[in-house]
Amino acid sequence: IEAGGIQNVLESERKAVYRRADGSVAGTQTMKTGQMHDQSTNPNDKPGGPATPYVDRDNSKTGGSKGKGGPWYTDSVTLEPTDQFKDNVLLVKDKPSQTLNLKVGDAVLDEIQGHEKFVTTAAVQRGGETAPLVSEQWSIPWSMKLDKEHKGEGAEVTHTASPDQHASVTDGKLPVNEKEWWSFADEAQALAAPRHMLLQSLKISKVKDPASYGFAMSAIKKLNWSFEAQVNCASKYSWIEKDQMELSVITNKTSVTKAMSIGKGESHALSFRFLDVYDPDSFNWDRPMIFMLTGEGQVLTFHCYAPFTEVTNANSGKDSGADHYSMKIFG
Repeated sequence: IEAGGIQNVLESERKAVYRRADGSVAGTQTMKTGQMHDQSTNPNDKPGGPATPYVDRDNSKTGGSKGKGGPWYTDSVTLEPTDQFKDNVLLVKDKPSQTLNLKVGDAVLDEIQGHEKFVTTAAVQRGGETAPLVSEQWSIPWSMKLDKEHKGEGAEVTHTASPDQHASVTDGKLPVNEKEWWSFADEAQALAAPRHMLLQSLKISKVKDPASYGFAMSAIKKLNWSFEAQVNCASKYSWIEKDQMELSVITNKTSVTKAMSIGKGESHALSFRFLDVYDPDSFNWDRPMIFMLTGEGQVLTFHCYAPFTEVTNANSGKDSGADHYSMKIFG
């Protein structure tokens, strides 16, 4: 018989409100979930990568000091027949936290909103069947205003016995891996938001926050940012004439192309707008805007990732083209 603690997040909502000096809200970083299985995480997880359970569910890793796997929040204990007259103590510790930027653009973290509610169950398991013994619900009120030193005081954690509701979800994604998104209260707030907030918000808010998604989409269509991709020639490929090159920008919607005759020390620019090359409804923050410069038997590729402020040479090796051409982006 195995004994241990099983924990569920019953509901979770976290909001970090960023305000400008004039008191206006730049954006609200939001995360919200319903009931999920919760487990302590592996301290050996790679920074920036997805969290994995400290006690692996299917025992495919050696997580935990005993590597038993299962639904447990942390290590379970084995109860032997000789333990029937002994007292056994299960210790389950949790200290929820969140990491937030103090400043985003011209806005600072001004307020935290939301709450979280958990149920923790002491349970036993034999032959794959789990039986709850006793449960407790506890809640964290995150809401607080922050002062100029980024300090604030929230309410106390509350807890109560939970005889009728146990931690019933024993598998699934970890809450710590749930993604956050930027949410907007109305179109005016979205119009005033930095570009990166609008673009980062799209993928997740489309599913989890349709109202905010609608405000962001409307703002993007109205703003329709202008860009200029500037090609700089440091050294020609052609021995005599100017290089005859063609620059294309390729995205998830279409491509825009411009032919150019360019000599050493010269620059040419390709101007376009965001909606010329992107369908924001299928925008993916992690995929770059790709520039291809072709001509004189050469194909040079440059990448520009959102929020589209810097271009990098995507070619590698001796013939990367870096000695001949470079790019900058404005907009």
